[in-house]
Amino acid sequence: MIFSFKGLVISACFCSSLTAVAGSWNVTLQQNDPMATNESYYATSDSFPPIKILSFPYTDARSWIGVGCNTDNQYWAFIGFNKANFIGGEWKMSTKNHLTKIKYDDQISQVNLFESSDGQNFLNVGATDKDTFIKGLKSSNSVITGVVVK
Repeated sequence: MIFSFKGLVISACFCSSLTAVAGSWNVTLQQNDPMATNESYYATSDSFPPIKILSFPYTDARSWIGVGCNTDNQYWAFIGFNKANFIGGEWKMSTKNHLTKIKYDDQISQVNLFESSDGQNFLNVGATDKDTFIKGLKSSNSVITGVVVK
């Protein structure tokens, strides 16, 4: 299954809210194993800077949203960053969870993002939230995210 998305105003979190101007999605194919028939497809947004300029060394921070699927009918969603230094979160069962606010157009909800280890450049959307997250991307003209501070 390949996801089809319309142009969106995309953003993601990086120690503050980020924003963006409407962009396009790039779709790529990756063959997982040359000896197998399994393939993965990725749709990624353009990358965008934060709403507010961050302090050094994150003044050039950028983020993007991605959705992936493979020919085994598995799919996932994530937010990628060119620099990683995620603050907060809570370690549970070998993953660090970040409860995050997300705004689709004018509707605000929450999504659980996780990282499998410190220093990663991606926050993955939790399994229980990925359907809602992807539906929100497909049905919205704008998306803004930011870390929820407990």
